[in-house]
Amino acid sequence: MEKGEVKNVAQPFSPHSDFLDQVAPEDQAMVSQEMDENTLRALIELGSEKSFETRLRKEDGTYFWAYIIIQGIVPSRAQPANYMVFMRSVDEQKQKEAHAKALLQNAVDQAEMANKSKSEFLAL
Repeated sequence: MEKGEVKNVAQPFSPHSDFLDQVAPEDQAMVSQEMDENTLRALIELGSEKSFETRLRKEDGTYFWAYIIIQGIVPSRAQPANYMVFMRSVDEQKQKEAHAKALLQNAVDQAEMANKSKSEFLAL
């Protein structure tokens, strides 16, 4: 799903067919736990929210990082008990973080190498 794109979901929303099937296999156990029936029921009863990050499959089969917010909706006369799921791509942010981490690791490796070379030189 691209930025700003809204996915039409079959009614009623099914956490499994409309969401969990799109989660990366490595993340499915964590997401299943985050969205289990008891957790969703508690969010609805309290009108609270929870959030987490996961990787979701795009139509082309690749994955992107998404920030997920689940908001429980307390039932009222005007609104039945329900919850909303908000998704926002954080893929670009994750890529920048990975790049920064790689640069930092490279700098650490070079510093360790320089320190080792200095120690070997002084040992002569």
